[in-house]
Amino acid sequence: MNDITPRELEVEALRENDGLTYKAIGEYLGVSPTMARHLYVHAKRKRRDALRRELSHGETECPVNVPFLPSELTALQDLLKHVVQTRRHKGKTLSACYTDRDYAAARLLYNKLTGKD
Repeated sequence: MNDITPRELEVEALRENDGLTYKAIGEYLGVSPTMARHLYVHAKRKRRDALRRELSHGETECPVNVPFLPSELTALQDLLKHVVQTRRHKGKTLSACYTDRDYAAARLLYNKLTGKD
C-alpha cells in the first residue's frame, strides 16, 4: 500500500478516526470539500486494490494445511456468517462493504468454507 500518498492517509484518518465531514477536512487542509472527498475515495480504492492483489497472490501460493475440529469449523463459519450479515445490514451496498479489509477477508473465507467459490 505504498502508493497511498501521505495526504490521502491524512484525509482517510480525519474522515474515519475523527469523523470529520469533507467540508471540515477541506477547511483543515486548505482544499475544497470535493478534493477532500476525491483524496478519500482514492485512498479507499488503493486499499481495496492492494487487498485484492494480496488475496489473489495468496491463492497462487501453496495452501496451508491447518487441522480444525468440526466444531471449530462450525464456529468459524458462524462467526464469518455473522460478519458478512452484519456488514450487509448496516445500510451499505455489497460493493461498499468490500472496501473493508475485515469484511473482504471474512467473505472470502466464508465462501470457501461453504463451497460458494
